Amino acid sequence: MDINNCIHINLSSLAQEAGLEDKYELTYRPDGKKVKELVFGIITEAKEGNYLVFDFSEIEVCDVSCADEIVFESVYRIITEKLHLCIILCNYNEQILENIQGAQLYKQQKLSKEYGQKIGLPVLCYNSEIFLLGDIEDNLQETFDFVMKRKQLTARELSEIKDIAINNASNRLKKLYDYGLIMREVRTSDTGQYYIYTNVKYSPV
Repeated sequence: MDINNCIHINLSSLAQEAGLEDKYELTYRPDGKKVKELVFGIITEAKEGNYLVFDFSEIEVCDVSCADEIVFESVYRIITEKLHLCIILCNYNEQILENIQGAQLYKQQKLSKEYGQKIGLPVLCYNSEIFLLGDIEDNLQETFDFVMKRKQLTARELSEIKDIAINNASNRLKKLYDYGLIMREVRTSDTGQYYIYTNVKYSPV
């Protein structure tokens, strides 16, 4: 992990900055909105390819409403605006993780009903290693697992390995990139520029 590419967001510190009565508990949607606005300010200043590490280490309680406001409003903004930022959740306790999952389901169902189509809000979590929280299409899950295993991959390589059209391979990788689940770099060859997609690398410092 390039530490210069990583923006550490201590949620307890943001809660204090937002003026919450208890910086260790996120349990009231209006308070979640206050913290979200501070997170949105960080998102606005972030650069493409940055990792946004949401650190719950000092948070004792985070209910579904605050997880919705802070985590999944951020995920939704990053995806819809194609900001190409990667959110990583870390240092949460078991109850907080359950509430994050509940918030994810709530937000996905709400948006899917609103837009009349299935909306996914996958997010990366860290607990000794990176894992994906949330459901994505089977072909995207297969591609995500493949990138995580191989560390890096091009559309041409995926096309040849999976025996699919290169446009199909490129679309799969691009969609994962738009979700913020993998990163990419521009490379140059004799035939021009191409993208190499890489797995998200994170370890606590």
